[in-house]
Amino acid sequence: MAPLTKIFNVMTFNCKSLRAADRLISLQSELTRLKKFDVLGLAETWTPGQTCSRLTCGKYLYNSGKQRDSRYSGVGLLISAEMNQKVVGVKYVSDRIIQVLMKLRAGKTLRITQVYAPQSGRAEEEYEMFLDQLSSSLARPVTHDVILGDFNASTGPRQNGEQFIGKYSFDSRSDSGQLLYHFCASHQLYLMNGFFKKGRNRRWTWHSPDRNVLKEIDHVLSKKKSIVEDVTVLSKVSGSDHRMVRATVKLPLKVNRSRPYTHVKPDYDRLPLLFTMIEHLRQLPIAQSPIEELNQLKQALLSTAKHCARQPTLHARLSPLSLSLMERRRMMKHGLTNGRFALVEYAELCKLLRKSIKNDLNNYYVNVMEKAIEENRLRRGRSEVVQRQNQMVHLQRPDGTITGSVAELMDETTRFYNDLYSSEAGTFAHDRDPNVLINRITADELTAAADELTAAARRMKTNTAPGADNIPSKAVKSTISTFAGRLADAFYGLLEEDNMPPELLHAKTILLYKKGNRLDIGNYRPISLLPVLYKIFTRVVADRVRNAAENDDALPPEQAGFRRTYSTVDHIHSLNQLFEKSREFSKMPLYVVFIDFKKAFDSIELQAIWEALEKYVLM
Repeated sequence: MAPLTKIFNVMTFNCKSLRAADRLISLQSELTRLKKFDVLGLAETWTPGQTCSRLTCGKYLYNSGKQRDSRYSGVGLLISAEMNQKVVGVKYVSDRIIQVLMKLRAGKTLRITQVYAPQSGRAEEEYEMFLDQLSSSLARPVTHDVILGDFNASTGPRQNGEQFIGKYSFDSRSDSGQLLYHFCASHQLYLMNGFFKKGRNRRWTWHSPDRNVLKEIDHVLSKKKSIVEDVTVLSKVSGSDHRMVRATVKLPLKVNRSRPYTHVKPDYDRLPLLFTMIEHLRQLPIAQSPIEELNQLKQALLSTAKHCARQPTLHARLSPLSLSLMERRRMMKHGLTNGRFALVEYAELCKLLRKSIKNDLNNYYVNVMEKAIEENRLRRGRSEVVQRQNQMVHLQRPDGTITGSVAELMDETTRFYNDLYSSEAGTFAHDRDPNVLINRITADELTAAADELTAAARRMKTNTAPGADNIPSKAVKSTISTFAGRLADAFYGLLEEDNMPPELLHAKTILLYKKGNRLDIGNYRPISLLPVLYKIFTRVVADRVRNAAENDDALPPEQAGFRRTYSTVDHIHSLNQLFEKSREFSKMPLYVVFIDFKKAFDSIELQAIWEALEKYVLM
């Protein structure tokens, strides 16, 4: 059976800066005119550093720029959410070259390289150094290679005896174009632009400021000519002196559809959640086991949340004025329309549009934050105004080397936390005492447990991210009164059988950057997102342990952290008094030791926890 193939679009565009917020918003708005694109290479992003971020539209933006001076440099790749699932590695070569490696079907791979070559006015040696760097980045063998970007070179049509270039071109070959062709011939790369016949107006990719000079300097290169079905120039996207180039590529690739992405969580109303959950509970069959009962409750909560989810109304970032100015700019076709003052009008229109977008973004921020303050939902306001969410890019291994792929990054993360959580005593296993029997609870005890679960659920925050079960906390918080008894009975049944289902214990972990070197994984804080039903259970257990410890005076008064009605302010006040006494009696020296334990809560021995619980008769 022949492998499944997919037609997808790989494009390149010199965007002339994405550093400012208005430039990024303008580009995203322009891209909405395109029916579909999978990968968009960007030149001259003017954005510093090596970054990966998820935009509000759901696409992923990879950027490779200089660490400090980012002007006139930087390349990037804008990848759709579906195609990003196939990414297995990103290589930030320099501020002129960035690569992404994708996994195809049957073990095949695709490497897409976006470049921004030195301008033609630079020394020839600089262009040769760029080609040498590009050659080194292509040394690793892959199944398919696609290189695209602003090469700042006119290659011209095919000349006598040449194989890797087509017979169609917009202009004659330049010196840098000759260097580029020699590079392609030595690496057996095809200059795909010239293999497809297009009108002259569909070939040029760059214009001079006065529009008197048009050139075809943005190219698509491919290791295999057969996979590229078309290369064309698009005039739908404006805002630069370059035009977008699109390559239609056919490869064996299966892409899973991703859910529509929104950077703002859905809203839920309490009464619809409550009534819908009651209806779902009525339709549930009688469970034959505690695990089945728990699964039924989970499915009922998921169905209820899905049915009652309401996407919030978001403020429009761009005003109708800005959108109309953008449409007017497209109609003027880079100022090449007939008219005596077309160039002047186009230049003034671009200035007016940039000013309008900046005003729109400022008004958008003010409106969103004012509404958030009125509704006391500052977190929602901050999440709505953000334009991108930064992702982890690289990590440094203990030997000083840097991870180069997603798989290596995951391996290093796994290694670090396996070492962190490993015990000096070996794998921890708590043996249940066979003499301790868990009797079936009475009706009064079940009611008390249900009340504890209800109280714990209603203390949960509603804006937190869901765990592996994807159940929002708002759905449980609003409906816990309808199934608290059944949930308590299910948990007691699981404890009696000593059989907690693995999916209930599975946590989804995210890493939050704190401070310091971003390459050091120790500078990230792990946050475990538990399944919401298990989170309620752990809160009830924690409440019982806390109450037992405090009622029996098991904790000394010096322990002020993580205790109700206690505060470290009292300790600080006592310490200040000691300082005052020491200064008052100068002959009395005072020594203070501050201990900051590294990863204190992560590195604690589990056996010590059980011993402490048994010592204070909490188990």
